[in-house]
Amino acid sequence: MNMTVTERDKKLLGFLAAFMVALLFFVAVFRPLSAKNKELDQEVAKMQELQAEYGDKALGAQDMVAKEKSASSFKTFLHVSTRCCRVRMLRR
Repeated sequence: MNMTVTERDKKLLGFLAAFMVALLFFVAVFRPLSAKNKELDQEVAKMQELQAEYGDKALGAQDMVAKEKSASSFKTFLHVSTRCCRVRMLRR
């Protein structure tokens, strides 16, 4: 049996080979990268949630510090004003 490969058959085999190489590239490279990208996106989302949570906690801490400062300055004011009243009473 004598088989001849025509020019058309050679072109079809070339396209088939190119398609198989592209498919192999997709399966071997793109799919693992896509899975890793999905993992990293999930990790980024978790980290952004943590960042927002810690940001809220930091704002709460700053509010507490501001309240403590205002309370301590009020206590200082009361202490100073009490001393002034005592001095005035002693002078009389």
